[in-house]
Amino acid sequence: MAYYTDQDVVAVEFNLKGALIAVGGAMYYGVDLIVPRCKIKAAPLPAGGVDDNLTQEFDVEIFDDGTNSPVEIIGYNAQAAYMG
Repeated sequence: MAYYTDQDVVAVEFNLKGALIAVGGAMYYGVDLIVPRCKIKAAPLPAGGVDDNLTQEFDVEIFDDGTNSPVEIIGYNAQAAYMG
């Protein structure tokens, strides 16, 4: 919560993965979303109780850090090559 109240610039990375591509394998379907420099503009606290699912919406401002792409999305799946 201090990142929001102090309006600190932060990096955010989401690693989302699904089921295994092959049974017994090590690779998963999924996507990585990387934002190297952003500021949380609004982060309302959700109401909830014990054992409730927690979801959160964030309003962020994305900045260019001069080195990395402003937003990077990396997807991975079972397709070995496209139009190869």
